[in-house]
Amino acid sequence: MKKIDLARHAPPGIKLEWEKQFFVVGWVGSALVSLGFPVKYFNLYSDLYFYSAPGVRELDVTRVMPDFYEILGGCLRFYIIFAVCMLLLIVYHYAFHYLGSKSIYTMRRLPNKWELHRRCLTLPIASALILLISAAVTLLLWFGIYMLCTPEQCLMPDQWTKLWEAILHA
Repeated sequence: MKKIDLARHAPPGIKLEWEKQFFVVGWVGSALVSLGFPVKYFNLYSDLYFYSAPGVRELDVTRVMPDFYEILGGCLRFYIIFAVCMLLLIVYHYAFHYLGSKSIYTMRRLPNKWELHRRCLTLPIASALILLISAAVTLLLWFGIYMLCTPEQCLMPDQWTKLWEAILHA
């Protein structure tokens, strides 16, 4: 498998190691924060059961699991925050051409007039997309766990619709 040369997609002379570390810390941190969902969910899940005798657990069908979006809360918020932070690197990349490497004059003389924009936009946009896709995959994973693990008697209907209503009205 061919390794992608990230330096070709960044301003000349920029230290990519800092940006890589920032991305990885943001990605891993966001994933760790999102683990708040299974912790909340399984605490609420255990509340659906009661002990009828020592060691005998039974489902209390009168209890209802809270809606998915209520349990989810802000568990995916950090993915969005770091995606926005990665997009803010676009400003840094453009500024680096003017202030850091002073390569703006060379970039303007290149035959490909889009080279400057490619070097300033590619990595931040790709990083933000990776974070947003990760958030979407995590959302689907948590929703799958919610729907598959919650007993049907304790599940409120239309969870997917309620989730989208909560997102659109936020």
